[in-house]
Amino acid sequence: MNHATHFRFVLIALLMLLLFSYPMLSGANKQLQVAGIPLLYLYIGLVWLLAIVALYLTAFTTRRK
Repeated sequence: MNHATHFRFVLIALLMLLLFSYPMLSGANKQLQVAGIPLLYLYIGLVWLLAIVALYLTAFTTRRK
């Protein structure tokens, strides 16, 4: 793994740490439902999915080069 790829993985990890921190989670902790799903659950699910996609794309583009 080269330096640029390692930097991207660290950057994604720090971004996910920020998005799962208390201030961000408390912002999504409202008594609101979107399509019958509580906003907090939707936020956690979408951020988790974003993390998986970002890590996959980072790893995939690394292998192609």
